Amino acid sequence: MLLYVICIMLIDFHTHKNKLLREKSLAKDKSLSVYSFSVGDDSEEEEYISIGIHPWDITEENIPTAMAFIKKKITNSNVLYVGECGIDRCRANTTPIALQQQIFEKHIKLSEYYSKPLLIHCVRAFQEIIFLKKKYKPTQKWIIHGFNNNISIAKMLIAEEIILSFGTALLTPYSNARKVLTQISEQSFVLETDDKDITINDIYKAACEIRGTTMDEIVKITQQNFENIIGHKI
Repeated sequence: MLLYVICIMLIDFHTHKNKLLREKSLAKDKSLSVYSFSVGDDSEEEEYISIGIHPWDITEENIPTAMAFIKKKITNSNVLYVGECGIDRCRANTTPIALQQQIFEKHIKLSEYYSKPLLIHCVRAFQEIIFLKKKYKPTQKWIIHGFNNNISIAKMLIAEEIILSFGTALLTPYSNARKVLTQISEQSFVLETDDKDITINDIYKAACEIRGTTMDEIVKITQQNFENIIGHKI
């Protein structure tokens, strides 16, 4: 089993790079990637996807169509989780926080109804996320993607059993993400590329350096965490 893990599994927990872009990468990582499906995207090429309405994409007009699209796709076996979705205070001028929260709560209900984890985009709204976690008491795992905040916020989220996904902030010297990754447990994190022009291998190498461990160990940790999140072996 150990050889199987080492040979195949760098897991890109969240990416906006589609299969074609990943295949064109100069560094062809042996990886499993979960592609973040945009509402209206009708590609059938992706092995694994997540699906949801990004808070940047919310408008009063598109909600019915977007929710119908999600409900049509969400039962497909390749949909591993709901999202990305969430709350972004930097977009409050274009999309009111109350509307963002309303749509986020719809995603929470979808996550629970279809038994799929919830992938969260959160900018300056961690208190709201924690409030909703306590309100709904979900059975599904919640994951904050692209985490790059301080250790106090990280501990607050982890105390609520919310998992942190780290991306390119790990490559920035003295970033909060780097500091946090040295101080949290093995069970608390996964790794991603998001929409950045970088390979997941680079993120894994940074994680190894930061935590002072081997690639094999990081691969084992993230694969176990991924399987715990989705609820089955890969």
